[in-house]
Amino acid sequence: MKNAYPIGGVCRQIIKTCERIETMASDTEGFESQNHEALAIMFEDLALEELEHVQKLVLSLTSLVVEGASNGEGEKTEANADDSVFVEGELTEEKTVEKAE
Repeated sequence: MKNAYPIGGVCRQIIKTCERIETMASDTEGFESQNHEALAIMFEDLALEELEHVQKLVLSLTSLVVEGASNGEGEKTEANADDSVFVEGELTEEKTVEKAE
């Protein structure tokens, strides 16, 4: 698949960032139970910042995967004016799956 190396790099960063969010959530709960509200608030803010980073990484990953899976038939796979990596109607198109007997 095209873009395999950058896809792997972005995935690894998503995993690491999610692990940081999980740690911060756990620490925040501990701070709250020990009545350290200032630390709890600070860690909540940090977790929200990390969440924003994950969202940006997921958008990058989506773009890389769509580009890498492009079938070469001229379908638009780069972000359009609306910053979407999907072709118009792609998300609303009903897909059918044939079941093997």
